[in-house]
Amino acid sequence: MNSKNEIIVADSFATNSESKKQRAISWFLKQKIFFEMICDTKSSSNIFLIGVLFALVSGCSISSAIIFFGRIKHILLTNEPTTESFLKAIYEQIIILAFVIVLTVITHFGMHLSTTVLSDRIRIRLKRYYDGMHKHKYLNEEIIAKVIENVNLMEKGWEIFGMQCRNVAMIISSLIICFYHEIRLTFVLLSVIPLAITLNILSRKLSKKSDVILSGKIFQTIQMEKELLLQKNSIDNIANDEHLIRLSSEMRNCTKYAILHQIWKSSHSGILSFTVFTFVGCGMLYGGYLLDINPLIKKGDIFIIVLSIALIVDSISTTITYHYLIKKGVHAALYIKNLQKFDYRFMLARYCNRRCSVDEIIVTLITVPEFKNSIVSPSGNSIIQFISGTRSVLRNYHNHKLFLLVGFILAILHGLEQVAYNIVMGEIFTAMLGDTSNIHILTLCAIQLSAIGFATFISQTVSTMLVAIATEHMAVSFHVILSRHLLKMADKEVFDKSRINTLVDENISLTSEAKSFYHPYLSELMTRITTISTNIILGFIYSWEITLLGFIFILLCFSIQIELEFEILTYCYKCTGNRRIQKNPKLLKSCKDSVLQAVNFSIVQTFGFALKALCYALTAFICYHQYKHQTQAFMSVITLFTASQEIVQLPNLIGKLYKSWQAVHRIFACMHNKSCRSCMPSISKSIRLEY
Repeated sequence: MNSKNEIIVADSFATNSESKKQRAISWFLKQKIFFEMICDTKSSSNIFLIGVLFALVSGCSISSAIIFFGRIKHILLTNEPTTESFLKAIYEQIIILAFVIVLTVITHFGMHLSTTVLSDRIRIRLKRYYDGMHKHKYLNEEIIAKVIENVNLMEKGWEIFGMQCRNVAMIISSLIICFYHEIRLTFVLLSVIPLAITLNILSRKLSKKSDVILSGKIFQTIQMEKELLLQKNSIDNIANDEHLIRLSSEMRNCTKYAILHQIWKSSHSGILSFTVFTFVGCGMLYGGYLLDINPLIKKGDIFIIVLSIALIVDSISTTITYHYLIKKGVHAALYIKNLQKFDYRFMLARYCNRRCSVDEIIVTLITVPEFKNSIVSPSGNSIIQFISGTRSVLRNYHNHKLFLLVGFILAILHGLEQVAYNIVMGEIFTAMLGDTSNIHILTLCAIQLSAIGFATFISQTVSTMLVAIATEHMAVSFHVILSRHLLKMADKEVFDKSRINTLVDENISLTSEAKSFYHPYLSELMTRITTISTNIILGFIYSWEITLLGFIFILLCFSIQIELEFEILTYCYKCTGNRRIQKNPKLLKSCKDSVLQAVNFSIVQTFGFALKALCYALTAFICYHQYKHQTQAFMSVITLFTASQEIVQLPNLIGKLYKSWQAVHRIFACMHNKSCRSCMPSISKSIRLEY
């Protein structure tokens, strides 16, 4: 297909013929192509090997840390706390644990830094390939977008590959640790692994099918909107209203598929939580039985095995997700490989050697937020404006405001899950104190854990269902508001096909981003804040000394994370000051930016272990001087660990919320007849790369 001004490259190698060729290519050859494009030079190969080595060691170090935490629990359960041997034994384990944690921090930092450096090299090299391809002809925008999408997928595939190596090392080392400590309990708990694998694979297949159906429905709606805009040739309010009614009707047909998709994703997570909680309770019960019949088994070994199996189940879930992302990266590498082999000289001869300047094509390999001065000035009533805007959007829907409110309340109740789990674990710890385990209490604890898991499944599923019903219908209203504004723009100026495609796609992205503010981001924020606050309060109730120390440490870590996020955001802001960026690897992603991201990654992955080690050191001192009982100290430690795991995720979640908040305000500005194109920052902007 051709025109006077552009050449549309036939994408046959990326569709039918590509699929036939790729079926003939063996699995090993696909992986070979992927790794050859990553490790094209000796230095890149060395960085690749170093990154894989760091990933493997980091996975093994995380599994090893569980051993020493289990030994500390064993000392708390069996040794007399007022003796010197108790204090000495715990401090010995903490010293060894400190070395393991330092190794974990270093390996995570090295893994992320090497991954980032190699990703930069991949981006730069593929940018050169892309530039070499488009220097000699005009390309269709869809082909350009396809190339950029595959470049990003390949880069993401390599980043995920490092995490996949870490997961594999974690699973293998955890299995070895379990079999080393107790074979019978390990075999009993291993029965959960096939169930977890089956559940994750089934969830992935069903999610894929629902994605295909939902994407098809949305694509039909988008095409209909674009066609209606192309057919618009006069200023007619009646025609505009008919257009909006038809668009709204088509979008409502998509909502039920979107709601079912959200419910299934939430149900999968709830079922997995129920399964893990049930097996943890059964594992502790069977472990108590083994302690009664075999006095040679250590109590700490039971905790080591149960926690290691829980770590394996969690790693398997992420491993399956990573597998599909890496698979996309491999297919992206094949696409780019085929693209490089395409015969462009034939196209040049056929289309009279037309040339396209590099400056005429904008390459969106890097996206950073664009900051503009807002016409809507920030005020103290922004929350009130947000609530009133939400009510205005929901005014035509019956009971949807109630659905949203009840859904948020259930999301808050979902945050009590970890508190209930920690309370039951405290009861299990108490049942194992002394010479023999209390099987009756362990049985009740197993039932309680199963009930907590089931309650989590119900609350999470119902909350998601109610919020999804409200937000999906809000998304229809959001899109109608943006479409009405687009029709007003079309009344003032004539849009060509390319402009219409751009504006409609931008509205779709803006609608999706605004919808995400309510769910999942706001729901997740409520859940995390509830978990953090309740666990810290519970920790203060059991032992204010340990909780106070841990709370100060948590605040210090959180302030460091905020500072790192601010430094990275400042770097992005400086990048937006000049829309033209010289093609220099140091400017594509500065060394400082890479180091800051690696430090933040290390904090997120290892902060909980460092906090537990510090709190156990104080626990030994407190129990030795009989300030607190072992159970009280243990409860404070595990509640602080839970709170720390939630807090380190907050900066990333807050960033997503802020981005969605901007989208919501842009839509509300359109609703009040303000210029949504200029009143708020864009979601992302392309940056032109130069030589």
